[in-house]
Amino acid sequence: MESEEIGMSDYRIEKPEAAKIEEAYLPIVQAAQSLIVIDQMSHGTALEQMKQLRGAEKKVRERLDPLIASANAAHKGLTKLRADLLRPIERSVSILDGRCQEYERAEREKALAEARRLEEEARKREEERQILDAIAAEQAGDKVTAAAILDEKPVVPVIFVAPALATIAGVWTRPNWRAEVNDKLALIRYVATHPEWVHLVDANESALNGLAKSQREALAIPGARAVEEQVRSIRS
Repeated sequence: MESEEIGMSDYRIEKPEAAKIEEAYLPIVQAAQSLIVIDQMSHGTALEQMKQLRGAEKKVRERLDPLIASANAAHKGLTKLRADLLRPIERSVSILDGRCQEYERAEREKALAEARRLEEEARKREEERQILDAIAAEQAGDKVTAAAILDEKPVVPVIFVAPALATIAGVWTRPNWRAEVNDKLALIRYVATHPEWVHLVDANESALNGLAKSQREALAIPGARAVEEQVRSIRS
């Protein structure tokens, strides 16, 4: 019997030898897989073999369930320990991230406002230049050119102002988009007329199964039907 010990002395996980466990039930498994049910006798043989297989299953569970319970306890204990240790770190990161996002949002708004201010100044300067050029052209006796200058749309450069954000190696941001259903009925109506998007709407199978159990063959919901299945019980 092999044993493996994990990092904490409180937990010990035993790894049983699978070959020895399998050896006990392999003949019945092989026989069952090769059996063809074609008449009453073979049907009875199949039912008897299923009973034997359930007995083999019971022995496997008796051997492994305590080990699984121990491993689950170890996993649960270590998972809780990890969560307890990580919780203050994750909370601190969350707090700082929220504060950083608030600052970044404010700085981007300030930078955008400054860019708009500078663009407005540039537009006014361009309009003033046009007026002065038009006046000069008119004073020179060229009224056609003066009118053409005044009809021109001012060319204003697009100005970008970088927000005052720090850059740290290993820390970056990226845009992330997600969908939010704010009108489920509207989505259903759209999918009803655009069947190529039917995968966007999933049936609530748990609720439908509940209706099928209660209404049985009387279930009358378009697009769904009640299906009867035979559930076999076997005791070794």
